Amino acid sequence: MKQIFRSKIFYLISFLVILGVVLVFNNDEEPTEKLTDDEFFTTLEDGKVTFLELEQRKSVIEISGRLAGYEKDQYFVASVPNSETSLE
Repeated sequence: MKQIFRSKIFYLISFLVILGVVLVFNNDEEPTEKLTDDEFFTTLEDGKVTFLELEQRKSVIEISGRLAGYEKDQYFVASVPNSETSLE
């Protein structure tokens, strides 16, 4: 009975270690580039932004997207104040 219990624990620990390693190395949520609000507005006016995704927070708007020339897994993140001036 102890041998069965030990083998189950061994496989459980092995599974958790492998899962942890996969999650650490598969985390591709880090942005390629972090832009300031001025840099973001400049690239937006120049027409270099090809994709945008907005997420409104309390006092800021989190913007993520791609610039021209970025690969599929590259993107930028910018935080701009949630104000009428920024929205225009």
